[in-house]
Amino acid sequence: VHPGPGKPINVLQKNRLVQSFDSLQGVYQTEKAELAALESNGNRLALHTLASDVNFWTMYSTWLTLKNEAPYLSEDVLRILGDKKPWEFSSFFLKDLIIDNIEVANNPDFRTYLKTKTYPMPTYFYNQIEWARKHVITARGQEQAEIMSLSREKSRVANLLIKDVVQDSLGIDVANYNEWIVKRGDVLCELQLLDNYLARGEKAVCTNKIAVIDGEIAQLGAGRLKTELQDYRNFKMEMLQLTKANGTLQGLDSISEPIVRYYATNATGYAQVQAQNLLCFFRGECKDAPNPLFLLAGNKSLVVEEEQERAAEQKNSFKLYPNPTRNFVVVEFETLEPETTIKIIDMNGKVMHEQNVENKEISIDLHELRKGVYLVFVMSKGNLIERDKLIIQ
Repeated sequence: VHPGPGKPINVLQKNRLVQSFDSLQGVYQTEKAELAALESNGNRLALHTLASDVNFWTMYSTWLTLKNEAPYLSEDVLRILGDKKPWEFSSFFLKDLIIDNIEVANNPDFRTYLKTKTYPMPTYFYNQIEWARKHVITARGQEQAEIMSLSREKSRVANLLIKDVVQDSLGIDVANYNEWIVKRGDVLCELQLLDNYLARGEKAVCTNKIAVIDGEIAQLGAGRLKTELQDYRNFKMEMLQLTKANGTLQGLDSISEPIVRYYATNATGYAQVQAQNLLCFFRGECKDAPNPLFLLAGNKSLVVEEEQERAAEQKNSFKLYPNPTRNFVVVEFETLEPETTIKIIDMNGKVMHEQNVENKEISIDLHELRKGVYLVFVMSKGNLIERDKLIIQ
């Protein structure tokens, strides 16, 4: 996003927002690093060894030592203790340590683990943990809340800056901007747009990611997925040749525009999405984006199983409503395959919810999930049948 000739922008407003973002970013990075250091200390090798070696005779002393690590004791250490026989490390001591480090219990996978491990947590202890999880906040929790608050404020400032730039340079309706970004399933999030505008991209990082994609392509047989990855890789290579040393593209010119238009028309998947993005932001030519087959999810693998490729071509066998939603979603199936399960996965590839499906209509509570875009996967006997996008507002 970059204003062209005759496209006004309020420089004072922009500078004020940039300074605010820089200040928030500095505090955010500092506090995040401090918390990471404390949490790393609570997951150090000596604590793993202590938990692994615990027995009936050292149970009490181990409990006292680990209690001093609160509230930063890691989930990994607690899982080691949870795998012990009750006479090696009692459920009472385990429950006490979990409550002292209660933020680990905010992980749904960990709570499931407590109920399903070889020696499950007694119900009355588990209920105490649930009560503490909803009513107790430790110093660790306060630091996490401060970091989340900084992140939200940072995103708010970034949002204001990007909207101002988009409105001034293209004259589009800013009220529809966020909705447009979400509905396209855009790989260019607002913060990435901001980084591009402020010329903070890293060309070396892009090059490294392309090397990863090359490795993924080499593992695939011919098919739509391989074609999408190859298009994406080629498009990125073309754009990198046209960017500045820091990896930013400040506009379309007589050289770059024909290349972008070619990919916007002839490519598949995210190569086409990103080419259309560039035409939209720089030329105001905004079209409906295609539905890419593969998911760009942080450092997760780009490879999608062949079952997913086939599933992408199938007609929807289930419905999600309301979508977008806030607190719950209803999943309605036309037919149920044997051993059907449903997974809700965030954009980093983490499973946020999973359950078996026994009825054609189920309601899923979403209170514990943050706002954002998620993928809903429907599986049968471990194989993907179909997927759809879920938006939580």
